[in-house]
Amino acid sequence: MVGTQKYIGSIVEYLDQGRFRPGLVSREQNRHIAVLDASGREKLISRDLVLVRYGDRRADAASLAEALSELESERSSLASDLDLNLLWEVTHEQGRSFTAAELAELFFGTSSTAAASVMLEALLNDRLYFVRRHMEFTPREPEQVERLRIQAEKVRMRSDEFRDIQRAIRQVLQGAALDSAVAVQLVAKFRPYIENPFTRSRDLTVILKRRARGRSGRSRVRSSRAPRRSPETTPFCRDRRT
Repeated sequence: MVGTQKYIGSIVEYLDQGRFRPGLVSREQNRHIAVLDASGREKLISRDLVLVRYGDRRADAASLAEALSELESERSSLASDLDLNLLWEVTHEQGRSFTAAELAELFFGTSSTAAASVMLEALLNDRLYFVRRHMEFTPREPEQVERLRIQAEKVRMRSDEFRDIQRAIRQVLQGAALDSAVAVQLVAKFRPYIENPFTRSRDLTVILKRRARGRSGRSRVRSSRAPRRSPETTPFCRDRRT
């Protein structure tokens, strides 16, 4: 949590329903501060919700939209590269806790505030790889991760999105045309899966394995049902009799 120092004119990020929201501090009021968002709307929040302060980024009301757009672009790029599974693989045997800034520097190779912010937001929302103690994060034991992963996978299997993706893939494999909106969503799901193996979704992996098993199973059934030729009609047997 950021302290009680003066913030006016600074860009900060505060916690709002599990997400980091950026804003420009326009005024301070005891234990609260007022922040402006990109549209110029002001919101009064508790200082306790402010988790990140960008000391190297200044803005005013006129330049705020551009400044926040640049920040969002940088954060999006970093977030698309972040893989907590890979980070956990690197750190879980070290037997110690880490701050978000330490983990950001380890993974991204930079100590920038934006990198630390992206890492902190991911860690606060993580329920699988790290345990939070105050503002430090300890990698879970492998047995814990596997147990939690199985539980989470069972929940995801029942999700509407999972079923929708399964249905769309089934249509594609059967040669049926997809609705354009569904096709766009499917491409958006598969592009990062194909382009970056380190960020592959376990959901899509499970779906593809299921569909592959289903197709190979049907192929075996079809081949087992194929009519068997009698010895009299096989070329080999006819040649033997002549």
